[in-house]
Amino acid sequence: MANMNTTFVLLLNLLYLLLITKSISLEAVPSNSIAVNANVRCIEIERVALQKFRKGLKDPFNRLSSWVGQDCCNWEGIGCSNQTSNVVKLDLGSSNLCDFEGGSQYTPDQPNCLSGKLDPSLQNLKYLSYLNLSNINFQGLSFPYFLGSLKKLTFLDLSFTMFSGVV
Repeated sequence: MANMNTTFVLLLNLLYLLLITKSISLEAVPSNSIAVNANVRCIEIERVALQKFRKGLKDPFNRLSSWVGQDCCNWEGIGCSNQTSNVVKLDLGSSNLCDFEGGSQYTPDQPNCLSGKLDPSLQNLKYLSYLNLSNINFQGLSFPYFLGSLKKLTFLDLSFTMFSGVV
């Protein structure tokens, strides 16, 4: 019962955070992982942050196989600003990255989904406005307080991430 109460409080707090976040249009966020402008190149500190984050994940079916090379703007789930080249979108919600055989529903121990640790290096993504890590099993780790330092964040989806604790 206590675990259910903790989860309920966590969800209420996340909803509150989403409601108080100022409304900023996401039109500048690319709709896919490839930047429209072929000249857009990943900023090094952001690429390094994403690589550290990637090292903390278990990816049994190599869903993030595109995460190689110098240009993170072309990696699966990453969107960059056409004007600044900053990473503005990180969309790794497992509904995009899991194979649900026979239409089965997600379970936290799904072996073909992403799991692992949420590396605090993500706080180096200062221009991140869209963050979807839904359905990634973070195995009961404490809620990542560093997410509060992402001042540009206007979309956050941490549903079914298995974080514990209070927001």
